[in-house]
Amino acid sequence: MARDTAGNEVLSKEIDKSYTKVEMGEGLANTLFKSQVFPPIVIDMIAVGEETGNLPDALSRISDTNDREVESGVKALTSLIEPVMILVMGSIVGFIVMAMLLPVFEMSAFVR
Repeated sequence: MARDTAGNEVLSKEIDKSYTKVEMGEGLANTLFKSQVFPPIVIDMIAVGEETGNLPDALSRISDTNDREVESGVKALTSLIEPVMILVMGSIVGFIVMAMLLPVFEMSAFVR
């Protein structure tokens, strides 16, 4: 199920390789460590989950941690994009105002 929902071809292949190795009796943390695709903290948490017999809890914690990291990254990106968008919109409005007022100023100078 994880392979099908990964959304990344490299991760899907590594998950598939790990699946076959786990079927043959090797530990999940060892197979993921050999792939060198997953972050070390994830592998360490999986290893602890395997050793303690609480692998589902460890995977749930990994999921929660990743969710928090993505959420904080999105917030940081949004906070950077907002000022840029304000500047762009201000520039567009300023350009439109200047395009409307410049002919008026030129006509008033022509009338004098």
